Amino acid sequence: MSMNEVALLAQSMRASRVIIVGRGLHGNPAGVSFLKISDDGTSEQILSLRLRGVVFSRVRNRPKTPETKLPVVSIGSSEEYGEDIALAFDTVYLGRYSLEDLRSFTSYSRVIAVERVESKGITLVLKFLEMGEPIGPKLLVRKIKTYF
Repeated sequence: MSMNEVALLAQSMRASRVIIVGRGLHGNPAGVSFLKISDDGTSEQILSLRLRGVVFSRVRNRPKTPETKLPVVSIGSSEEYGEDIALAFDTVYLGRYSLEDLRSFTSYSRVIAVERVESKGITLVLKFLEMGEPIGPKLLVRKIKTYF
């Protein structure tokens, strides 16, 4: 499909966002692009993630679909990218928390966590957590680019 066809299909499904996962070497994900869909059926790229890799957690059973959109939190001292990720997912940003805070979180049991990493080749890690424990893949982000 062309990008225009994707945007029109998303509009017909009343979607406000489209997430496109780009294939890299040996079929592994190489990038993730977030598009905002306008009411007129046009699309605008709002965020792009270049991935270093994906690490899958050892979850035995597939987690149930959440009842609400997952909020975004920052882990540790950096809030630099949390709001950008929340905007891309069209959800709320709750602020900065520690893993201990998330284990006793009562408002939301599941979150998307953004953790800044000081490692060669990795800028940040996106984690899907339930009560502070991993329930999905970790996206190792090499580079992030915002368009807003």
